[in-house]
Amino acid sequence: LFHMTYYYGFEAEHFVLTSGVLLKNRSSLHISLITDIFLKRRPIELIFLLYSIQVANPSPEAPAHERISSLARHNAIGLQDFLIDLIKETRVGPEFEQDKTRGSHLLRAVNN
Repeated sequence: LFHMTYYYGFEAEHFVLTSGVLLKNRSSLHISLITDIFLKRRPIELIFLLYSIQVANPSPEAPAHERISSLARHNAIGLQDFLIDLIKETRVGPEFEQDKTRGSHLLRAVNN
């Protein structure tokens, strides 16, 4: 039942996470503030071959460590890749241009 009420998405440049059955919890984190995305496993998740994703923001003022628990491996990796792509799209500046062009070269190579 918990996972049926679990929502995560992208709204107005924010990563939004909502969960809960009776008491709803909703949190959002601006994509530009996300610094790390970890795949983690608790002991019980190891037994059932599940993963959790932890989204981190090391801000001293408002540290956020949002966790999405008990995902299948392909869902966890897919969500991690999705968030990394969103972060790359929102970053601007010369230090990020190289990553964007490298990705487009890879995409062209895969499509050909």
